[in-house]
Amino acid sequence: MTQKNQVRFRRSPQSLEEEKAIKVSLADLDEELQEAGRTLRALREFHGLSEEGLGRQIGVNQSQIALIEQGEQPVSVNLAKKLADLFRTDYRLFLVHSAA
Repeated sequence: MTQKNQVRFRRSPQSLEEEKAIKVSLADLDEELQEAGRTLRALREFHGLSEEGLGRQIGVNQSQIALIEQGEQPVSVNLAKKLADLFRTDYRLFLVHSAA
C-alpha cells in the first residue's frame, strides 16, 4: 500500500469511553466470578467435601468444580440450584450478576 492509499483509523472519544466501560464491566465480572468461587470453596470445605466428592453429589466432574472455585468458569442456574439444595442456601449466591 502506498502512503496515499493508507487509511488511518482514530478512535473517537465515544469509542474510548465505551472501551473503558467494557474494561470496567469485565473487571466487575471477574470479581464476581472470583467471589462465587470463594463462596463455593468455603461451603465445600465447611461441609468436609473434596472437589471430587462435591462433583459426584451434583453430577459434575472435579475439574469443573476446580474451574468454578478458581473463578475461571461461571455457575449455570441449573448447577447453582443443585448447589443450593445441597448446601441449603439461596442459589443466587453462586450466580454472576454482571453478565446479565
